[in-house]
Amino acid sequence: MLGNFTIFGIVISGIIARRKRAEEALQKANRSLKTLSNCNQALVRATEELGLLNEMCRIIVQVGGYRLAWVGFVEQDENKTVLPVAQAGYEDGYLDTVNITWADTEQGRGPTGKAIRTGKPSILKNILTDPEYTPWRSEATRRGYGSSIAIPLIADDSTFGALNIYAAEPDAFGAEEEKRLTELADDMAYGIMALRIGVARKQAEEALKEAQRYTRGLIEASLDALATISPEGKITDVNHAVELITGMSRKEIIGTDFSNYFTEQEAARKSYQHVFRDGFVRDYPLEIKHSDGKITPVLYNASVYRDDQGRVAGVFAAARDVTEIKRAEEEKIRLLAEVQAAEVANQAKSDFLASMSHELRTPLNAIMGFSQVLQEQYFGELNEKQAEYTNDILESGKHLLSLINDILDLSKVEAGRMELDLSQVNISSLLENSMIMIKEKAFKHGITLDLKIPEELSGLEIQADERKLKQVMFNLLSNAAKFTPDEGEIRVTVDLISELGVRILELKEAEKQLAIQNPKSKIEISVADNGIGLSPENQEKIFQEFYQVRGGTMDKTPGTGLGLPLTKKLVEMHGGRIWVESKGEGKGSRFSFLLPVKSESLELNADLLNHLRSLASSYEKHKKPFTLCYLHIDKEHFKEKASRIREAFVKEKRGDDFLARDKKGDIYLVMQGADRAKVKVACNRLIKKIKSMFEGLEISYSTATFPEDGETPDAILKKVRKG
Repeated sequence: MLGNFTIFGIVISGIIARRKRAEEALQKANRSLKTLSNCNQALVRATEELGLLNEMCRIIVQVGGYRLAWVGFVEQDENKTVLPVAQAGYEDGYLDTVNITWADTEQGRGPTGKAIRTGKPSILKNILTDPEYTPWRSEATRRGYGSSIAIPLIADDSTFGALNIYAAEPDAFGAEEEKRLTELADDMAYGIMALRIGVARKQAEEALKEAQRYTRGLIEASLDALATISPEGKITDVNHAVELITGMSRKEIIGTDFSNYFTEQEAARKSYQHVFRDGFVRDYPLEIKHSDGKITPVLYNASVYRDDQGRVAGVFAAARDVTEIKRAEEEKIRLLAEVQAAEVANQAKSDFLASMSHELRTPLNAIMGFSQVLQEQYFGELNEKQAEYTNDILESGKHLLSLINDILDLSKVEAGRMELDLSQVNISSLLENSMIMIKEKAFKHGITLDLKIPEELSGLEIQADERKLKQVMFNLLSNAAKFTPDEGEIRVTVDLISELGVRILELKEAEKQLAIQNPKSKIEISVADNGIGLSPENQEKIFQEFYQVRGGTMDKTPGTGLGLPLTKKLVEMHGGRIWVESKGEGKGSRFSFLLPVKSESLELNADLLNHLRSLASSYEKHKKPFTLCYLHIDKEHFKEKASRIREAFVKEKRGDDFLARDKKGDIYLVMQGADRAKVKVACNRLIKKIKSMFEGLEISYSTATFPEDGETPDAILKKVRKG
């Protein structure tokens, strides 16, 4: 009987145990289903990725009854790291210590690494005993983890992460639990991708809107009227410039025929046909009419644009307002007509002046001639009154003749018929001869004449028209004499200044030497007096035609008002400029003009000096001797055989010798390594050789200079030229 009760107890205990396990299984299944359901609801409501992941991890732990849930994403770095991005449950710093990778290494052979590599769920039944969990066992058991499952997150056949779940008890993940959690992980992966696609779409939409705003901004910023037109000729869009030029709103314009807005609609349609035929049209002239009747001339440019299939979708057109351009062209035509009329009038004036000068000179010559005859008393003596009147007649005739000559010269310059007869002009001779021309007048009034030419410029020659430069100097000197009181002073000065030193009157000696060597130098000539001076107003007008400054002494020849204007034009014909300086009335005046120095001797100096300076620098360092020889050649033979003689010198000189010549044909020979004993022998040998090639040629060896004498390159050149 007791045995029967024992058996019955065992049976009842088994039934109770099975029922309990069934109830636990049912509860677990219910929790899993609720977990899945709640996670799906979270998916539906989710708007942000990390928020969704953290919420699903929370549901897995709180509803599913698990100890820890976390999500890790695959990193494509060198170590193939798994980066935790969301978690819930009892973690207590565990994720900071695990250092999990999805590489096939010891740190990647746990459930997470396997799931990512294989793309399949990986279950660890017992963390305490499973050897593959050795790297993390200590930290896991300390936090009460008994078993775990890792489920891959897959999208488009690519694993991008894993859902990791930890249970407190071993062997917590059976087949049914694995199935439901895999479904949950798939839903999670879907939710992640859906959110990412949504974010990408939103970003694309924002980028598109920004691009549209940018494009629209560019279109609206254009000053040209821009429009898009359909293949049927209907306007589909316009910018604000179209509204301004037509006087209509964008809403009113869109959908209307584009030709409606042009004065010549047929011409507009032809331009549109031209675009469809050739693909574009350029600078097609049309006129746009405003709603208030205003007409705007435009240049119409257009081209077709196409859709994704390459079909013509319409025309993009631009109309540029050319009102100002057209007005400028009309003004240009008007001005050209005026210029042509002025040229005709100027020619007529020149012809008239030429004719009148002849007609005036003929009787004037007779008047002046007979006045001089009377003045010389060929027909008898004159009383004081008669002599005075005769002198007045002669002086008035001279004044009238000067006026006629000045008018003719000015008319020639203005008509472009005056040419320069260029030659090499010695500055010293020019100025000295110019001073002689007014010497008698100056002496008569006790005026002192002073000419200052620096020694280094005494032989300077420039290319100029000597007669016209004399006329410039005569005009300036005569003008100075006219306005300088008796016992006054007239000073003429000359300076050569570098291009950067224009208007700097007090040059240092070094800069002056630089100017002498610079082919772009300018010579400044000044005529200064201590006469009546000039007010600022007179300084501005002094070079105007027929303008005269009042205040000259009564017994001096009156002016014509044409001398200074003619002087200015003659200076400008030489490529120079002229100006006046005065500190005010009663303080004298200074007229200065610049002329470009176009002298072959200057070009020679620059080249030769550069070579001498290079050798001088070498001499200072290495004491390597050199000398500069000056060989004078008779001009008659050089004039006929210049190029052949130079070629002979080049051929016969030593290889490292330097050869240069000036305009006169004289030769400068720089010899290296030649001391005093050898230089004359070497020069005589060279001269003898050259003379043997040209019968009758005379060459003389003038002088030589050496650096050991303490000479600078500039001084060497200066000394050797003096001979």
